[in-house]
Amino acid sequence: MMPRRSLLVLIAATLLVKVGYLLISLVLSGGLNEQSLLQHYLNDMYQNDVGWYKTIATEGYPEVHSRRDLGYSKDDEFHQSAWAFFPMYPMLNRATMWLTGWGYMYSALLWSILLSASTAVLLAHLGMTWFNNDRKALYFALLVMLFPFAYYYSMFYTEALFMSLLLGAFLAVHHKRYVMLVALLIPLALVRPNGIVVLIPLYLYHLEVRGWLKGFNPQWKAIFSRPNILYSSAFLTAPLAFLAYCYYQWLETGYFFAFSIAQQGWYREFMFPLLALFRQGDAATQFNSVFTIALILFATWSWKKLPLSYNVLVWIGILLPLSSGSVTSMTRFATTLFPLFLVLSAAMEQVRFRYLLLMLAFALQLWSYTAWLHGHPISY
Repeated sequence: MMPRRSLLVLIAATLLVKVGYLLISLVLSGGLNEQSLLQHYLNDMYQNDVGWYKTIATEGYPEVHSRRDLGYSKDDEFHQSAWAFFPMYPMLNRATMWLTGWGYMYSALLWSILLSASTAVLLAHLGMTWFNNDRKALYFALLVMLFPFAYYYSMFYTEALFMSLLLGAFLAVHHKRYVMLVALLIPLALVRPNGIVVLIPLYLYHLEVRGWLKGFNPQWKAIFSRPNILYSSAFLTAPLAFLAYCYYQWLETGYFFAFSIAQQGWYREFMFPLLALFRQGDAATQFNSVFTIALILFATWSWKKLPLSYNVLVWIGILLPLSSGSVTSMTRFATTLFPLFLVLSAAMEQVRFRYLLLMLAFALQLWSYTAWLHGHPISY
């Protein structure tokens, strides 16, 4: 178990990074402009896709009369709809608004504080399962939270919720708490589309923890044993929740996979993953393409340092977004690839000036946050 002092350090760090976001925003904007600090911070948060989540939480999903209402794009013409976004995060805020009487932004702020803290704490606990050393686990968690583009864990987005549920699921499997796993998998499948796909590495991790899978060598007799069939039933809750949501989409829109069709409004189309690189000439696409190549190279180098389950999780996290034909948001998606941070932190933790490196990482995060403040495509 992590020492309480280390957990308090992590929680304090998640609050201090938000203070950093506020300070750099004040510097860039020249002051409050007759606003309170809180209102200034909330205004900074209202960027990019935040409006979609707010609309779903306050108004629900829109009516659909044709396939084109879900979303489409052709040349410079496009139409986007809220059906591209999964319901768990908006539902969480809607319930909070109903219980407290608050507005959406105050509800989202509350969950931003709670979920970023829970993500940091769960990262530390998972780090303990890997390093079996509280100092190294703390460094790993701090690295993830302070890394460039990790500001998404504090934005009114799904990253912190998804990461908390994902880490919780891996920890539940590690500690063989399958009732808790059931409770986590249902919302995980409803946070974002890849919530259902991560079942693959999660189940592989279950087999590894049980000792029934080592590398590519499964023990088939144990896998098909009666006890494992019982354990495996816990993993069925996620696909059942996903299918229930697909059925709801069919009832409301006439399309079972309405969320997938809606992605076309963001110029996404299925293709071979590597063809998504450098598809356009704008600066954001070039930057994201170079970043993605670096990510692929590091994931390749890390292959032998990670178990099969973690490798599968990493490559799903890289190839699935690329298969939609776009490198947009790859910096955001990469923040949830915690196995790569295990490898990176193990290397950085051995450096003499390792805490100076953390400060440098956070400085770069603040630099990347300026893209969010200006609504630059790199922050999408």
